[in-house]
Amino acid sequence: MPNKKTWESVNVVSAYSGDSELQAPEKTIFGELAPSLPTMDVLDIGIGAGRTTAHLAKRARSYIGIDYSQPMIDACMRRFGDTLPNAVFKVGDAVDMCEVDADSVDLILFSFNGIDCVSHIDRLKVFREVHRVGRNGAFFCFSSHNILGVDRLNPFREHLSRNPFRTFRQLVGWLDWWIRLRPRVKIETLRAAPHAIINDGAHENGLSLYYIQPREQLTQLQHWFSDVRVFSLESGEEITGSGEIDRSTDPWLYYLCRIKPKPA
Repeated sequence: MPNKKTWESVNVVSAYSGDSELQAPEKTIFGELAPSLPTMDVLDIGIGAGRTTAHLAKRARSYIGIDYSQPMIDACMRRFGDTLPNAVFKVGDAVDMCEVDADSVDLILFSFNGIDCVSHIDRLKVFREVHRVGRNGAFFCFSSHNILGVDRLNPFREHLSRNPFRTFRQLVGWLDWWIRLRPRVKIETLRAAPHAIINDGAHENGLSLYYIQPREQLTQLQHWFSDVRVFSLESGEEITGSGEIDRSTDPWLYYLCRIKPKPA
């Protein structure tokens, strides 16, 4: 999908530079993993400008951050420089992580719905690659848009800027989204679909994003991963029970699972 250009945009890179706030599920999951982090080799996929880097690289045994946007990696280098001696930043694509050795990491993170920027076929390739680079039993944590919450689509997810010129651009972008790009399919039909590609207005309509049913996401994972847990974006708490998962309307959900043992 043609999303890479948006992630290389000067305005988008600038918007993410300096951001270090964790989302509620990340606080929960990182808190659980904290005692083990000093013994973990961490791979952070789609790091952007390093939002999660400071929370992991300082505590992990080693840290590799990759992103397919060179400007994002450049922003990370400017931001962290030589302050994190155990961290390495590389340009890399989650679909084919040839720069990462097999069976080499204990925690793989793909946060802020980065996996939703690729096609359905490439999404499955990402899961295969994560399984390849992770050690047996390694943790995989990622977030993904929830199609059950599609009726809450909001192209003003990005806060209106105090800069009047940027606010004007956002208003123009919202009108463009409303006229041209908002889903033409009825919301009820979208909610019933296993997954769909939607332009939801993010970053001035610059992204086509993958939305998925939580139940379908669990099915996608079962070939490569086990012990899958689901976390609410809004509360940060684990969602337990199939009924609760099927009723969740969070805009996106976090998933934490373990890599299944590989054939001998």
